[in-house]
Amino acid sequence: MKQLYIVTPETYTWDQYDSIMVLAESKEEAIKMGEDFFDGEEDFLPQGKVSAELVDMTKGGIVHTSFNAG
Repeated sequence: MKQLYIVTPETYTWDQYDSIMVLAESKEEAIKMGEDFFDGEEDFLPQGKVSAELVDMTKGGIVHTSFNAG
């Protein structure tokens, strides 16, 4: 069963994504998606190690926000 993960790079800068949300079968699959996504940003700084956090679907509230002043 696919689950929802928030995937984040170790570092980021202006004009780079700081996170993505993915549906994946496992944490490892979510991280692989993030590595492919974040490393695909040519002409930008490397974003380092990618991590994934499982979203708890049993609790209500805000799932994800992202704010990068530019």
